[in-house]
Amino acid sequence: MVEKYRPQTLNDLISHQDILSTIQKFINEDRLPHLLLYGPPGTGKTSTILACAKQLYKDKEFG
Repeated sequence: MVEKYRPQTLNDLISHQDILSTIQKFINEDRLPHLLLYGPPGTGKTSTILACAKQLYKDKEFG
């Protein structure tokens, strides 16, 4: 049930806009480096990575 409410895109995330815009720039330029996300539980780390993966691999089935 929780997955139903997870943000699906980077634009859906409520997070630090500088970080999101940098990640979006990397994706648009097709040069996403290795990332290490850290922070306390519930800050959007997993949601951010899933939104990135969905944008990068939008032509593939992503479950």
